[in-house]
Amino acid sequence: MPLEPWEIELKKQLSGDEARYQPAPPKPEQPQPAPKQEAQASKPSNDSGTLSFVLTLLFLLAVTVFVYDHKTGGKLKSYVTSLFKSRVDDERPKLKPERAEKQPEKQDQSAIKAEVDILRKESQARMDELSAKLQKTTDKVKALGLLVNENFNIIGQNIPDEFMFLNRDWTLDRSPKYLELTPEDKEYLQKYVREN
Repeated sequence: MPLEPWEIELKKQLSGDEARYQPAPPKPEQPQPAPKQEAQASKPSNDSGTLSFVLTLLFLLAVTVFVYDHKTGGKLKSYVTSLFKSRVDDERPKLKPERAEKQPEKQDQSAIKAEVDILRKESQARMDELSAKLQKTTDKVKALGLLVNENFNIIGQNIPDEFMFLNRDWTLDRSPKYLELTPEDKEYLQKYVREN
């Protein structure tokens, strides 16, 4: 690789020996660049990159909406369709219902009454079951409240090794010692206590 002119000059100054050095042949001239119009014509257009970016963005948006709709069980789709249905229903003329319905016969009424009675009994059984579950949950919440209050008092008084715990059947392992309770409260709370 030939030396540059400034490198040659520097070497002359440092060595002091100008006779040993022969200059490199001159560089051939580089061709002149083409006018800007030709350069711009040969450049690829950026419009295709922008178009592909926009299409990719729209595709990702569509996929996101589809996945969201699938995860929410079709709420978005049903919302959109309900918007269109409600607009169509509003635009339709309201028709008066025909009163051509016949009264059910006596036998049909008794069959319907029997079916309603069966449904009422099933509903009552289900309500009783839910009421029992609610009572159990209420008892658990009361036991937790009592436990938290007792342990908070123990922490406030800085008493080690006196914490109250829950048993596996949602009862307390001892009666509360650090809560102020009336005799009626103590009697009521005995159903939440099962000492080991």
